[in-house]
Amino acid sequence: MDLGIRGRRAAVAAASAGLGHASAAALVAEGARVTICGSDEERARAAAERLGPGVRWLRADVSGPDGGGGGG
Repeated sequence: MDLGIRGRRAAVAAASAGLGHASAAALVAEGARVTICGSDEERARAAAERLGPGVRWLRADVSGPDGGGGGG
């Protein structure tokens, strides 16, 4: 299926595993330029490597309003 997103940019939060990782993989398969984030640097880096060349990553905790985790 061609979603018409080849070359577009996408950011996926919590993408080092699970549904976020699967979503990022689907975007990569459609040709999007993807940046992922995860709260654990090693897992985020490894996930980006699994997704393929050109996938960027960053460590970010989006579980709370201040970026440090926790509720609020």
